[in-house]
Amino acid sequence: MTGESTMITLNNGVQMPALGLGIFQSPPEETATAVTTALQHGYRLIDTAAVHGNEKAYTSEFDSTVAAYEAAQKLLADGRVRAIGVSNFSRGRLDDLIERTDVVPAVNQVELHPYFIQREPREAHAGLGIVTQAWSLLCAVNLYWPDAPHAGRSPLQDPVITRIAAKYGKTPAQIVLRWHIEHGLSAIRMKRHDGRTDRRTEAARRLRARTGSPTTSSSARCGRVRACPSGTAA
Repeated sequence: MTGESTMITLNNGVQMPALGLGIFQSPPEETATAVTTALQHGYRLIDTAAVHGNEKAYTSEFDSTVAAYEAAQKLLADGRVRAIGVSNFSRGRLDDLIERTDVVPAVNQVELHPYFIQREPREAHAGLGIVTQAWSLLCAVNLYWPDAPHAGRSPLQDPVITRIAAKYGKTPAQIVLRWHIEHGLSAIRMKRHDGRTDRRTEAARRLRARTGSPTTSSSARCGRVRACPSGTAA
């Protein structure tokens, strides 16, 4: 997907918005307001996770993950979800999952940003027909984990990105979001901790005319199993 396209087609033909909102570290009492605000600004892909503490938690052993994925497969077969996927799966773990189950994941969500481009996983995903979905696309991980490889660095202050932003009259965040979209990636940005959206929603507003109901990506941990609810614009 390049240019002005805002949808990604998954390996089962279902379409999913390229840009979504994540609620990692969003306090439960703020989550509903954050999601409502995001929907009002045009978001139609909302990323949730059990391990965020604002959904029911699941076990994390790989066998349990396989069991969760098998349950997701049943939901898919029953028509209760439109697509299923995983997150933080290495190529080896993807191969193990595919060998033990019947449906190739539609999505694998991994840390990905201009300082960590994940070339090999992206190539592996492409070979398997899996969409790469980026988390920490603005390098927030560098703030949460001081031992991260690029701790303290932010693309929002990177001179190359700020120069491009100034040239085109955009914010650095918008340039980074566009970088992900132009590379055919699905991108999950985090909500702001004050509960508001900012100018990054400019891209999301354009989704309104193309999508209907929101897509919720729900997950269960160890790498995570993800499912897109039926009846949504996945």
